[in-house]
Amino acid sequence: MDRPFPQFAKLPPEVRIAIWEHILPDGDGAALYIYNMDWWALHVTPGVAFHDMTAEGIRQLSRTPRVQVPIPECARVCKEARKAVEQWTKTNNFEWFYREETKGDILTRPFDPERDILYVPRNKWESFLLLTADWDDDNERDTIARIMASVKYLALPAFTAYYSIGNLAHALPWTTNIKTLYVVWNKLPKAHTIRRPLPDMEEIMMPLDAPVQPRWEIDTYPKPEDTVELHQPDGDTGRDFVEEGVLEEWIDEIDDVWNTTEIDPKLWDEDEERLKTPQVHVTVKEIPAWC
Repeated sequence: MDRPFPQFAKLPPEVRIAIWEHILPDGDGAALYIYNMDWWALHVTPGVAFHDMTAEGIRQLSRTPRVQVPIPECARVCKEARKAVEQWTKTNNFEWFYREETKGDILTRPFDPERDILYVPRNKWESFLLLTADWDDDNERDTIARIMASVKYLALPAFTAYYSIGNLAHALPWTTNIKTLYVVWNKLPKAHTIRRPLPDMEEIMMPLDAPVQPRWEIDTYPKPEDTVELHQPDGDTGRDFVEEGVLEEWIDEIDDVWNTTEIDPKLWDEDEERLKTPQVHVTVKEIPAWC
């Protein structure tokens, strides 16, 4: 329980500031970033058409991929605390961003491939796979190589990791720098959308992923004996089909499929009979805007 400290105001200003600074976190750690056009457009040469989109369409519809950062609760306490928070945001290169759909300011930073996890939801899986299609144009192939080489941490819904192993085996050779493949169980992140006019066709509105999504992070690392849920969102109803089971049994079935799937030998550990890239099973949680 929090206890009042009436003597706090009597402390020297520099001591109070030091206390506020001490309670602020060191940065914000890793977050999930939901796959969208902003992510791949970051690696496309300006002025070049790509992925069935014109260069102008990419320019108008894509934005810097950003991750939401929790705002420290102490920012609400007093001017002194807010000043400490503002200095903290500058030190960490965080920026305030006006979220149109909620009509309020949030704290953000650019997506960081060295720590953040690219999460590909089921409804974006085909779009992600299209990036690894057999492109005839050398420039397009070079662009794809840049995009996919940027993937260090990839997260997939358990449904995809279970039922789309063949497609995943085709895509993985492109991810030459991947370090970890996360398999997400239980509740899944869902992208918030906004409506925007099409380039040169302002009368036609199309749904786009909101510029900054609510923040999601890894929550737990289930044990093999734990019961987990495999979620499959239904695009028509918006509800999830849910199948429950023991994680160890799911893992055994996934391993069996991998063992019968054709895969690039460079990605496969023959001795261990598994992928060289670690597969880590996790659950995730949404983080409030204020923490």
